[in-house]
Amino acid sequence: MAIVFVLYENRLSRIGIWRVTAGFSLILGVSLFMVIPGEEDYYGLSGLIHGILLLLSALDALQGKRMSLVIAWLVIVKIAFETLVGTSIIPIAPLINARVAVEAHLLGVIVAIIALLIWRISQTFCPGRGK
Repeated sequence: MAIVFVLYENRLSRIGIWRVTAGFSLILGVSLFMVIPGEEDYYGLSGLIHGILLLLSALDALQGKRMSLVIAWLVIVKIAFETLVGTSIIPIAPLINARVAVEAHLLGVIVAIIALLIWRISQTFCPGRGK
């Protein structure tokens, strides 16, 4: 999470990172509870990181920053790979002593895409807000 803050510190004060983090956490927590009801020990930090990284990189990409566009696409490709192929190719689970919750990563990206759509609609109907 600290890397995300360092990469996008110029944007953080403008969009209220704490409100975004709290909103993402609430939505992800409820979504994870509904999608993975038996998972009681998972807290969703990786989903939060994936979602906020995609959100901030996409917002910067919309401002013409090419590196942020690359980061956004890398997040999307990573999630697609995890969803389609799984995480068995790169054995991360033994390193963290837990199952990799691919669902959390996917939900984080879905929440980010919804947030981007809401931001874009608000820009269309209320120009000047949310910059």
